[in-house]
Amino acid sequence: MRFKKIIFLLLILVLLNGCTKKQEIVKEENTVIIQNFAFNPSTITVNKGTAITWTNEDSAPHIVKSEEIFESETLSKSGSFAFTFDEPGTYEYLCKIHPYMKGSIIVN
Repeated sequence: MRFKKIIFLLLILVLLNGCTKKQEIVKEENTVIIQNFAFNPSTITVNKGTAITWTNEDSAPHIVKSEEIFESETLSKSGSFAFTFDEPGTYEYLCKIHPYMKGSIIVN
C-alpha cells in the first residue's frame, strides 16, 4: 500500500511539473563588434526604437558613419558608440577611416 502511495505522489508531481508554464528569457543582442577590420555581424535586423551599440575590439581606431544619419567619435580600443533607430528602413554604414569596412542595419 505504501508503495502505491509513493507511485501516486510521484505521478502527481510529474503531471504538475508538466503543467507549469516555463518562462523563456530572450535577450536581444544589439551589439556590433568591430574586430579584425570588420563589423560583426555585418548585417543586423531590429525593430524600430532599438539602440545598436558598436564596440571597437581592434587596436586601430574606427569611426562608424552612416551618410547624414549618424557618425561616432573616433573609437579607440574598447570604445563604443550607440544609436537608436526610430524609423523603419535599411541603413548602410561604414568605417570613415577604413571605408572598405561596411555593414547595414535593417529596421522593421
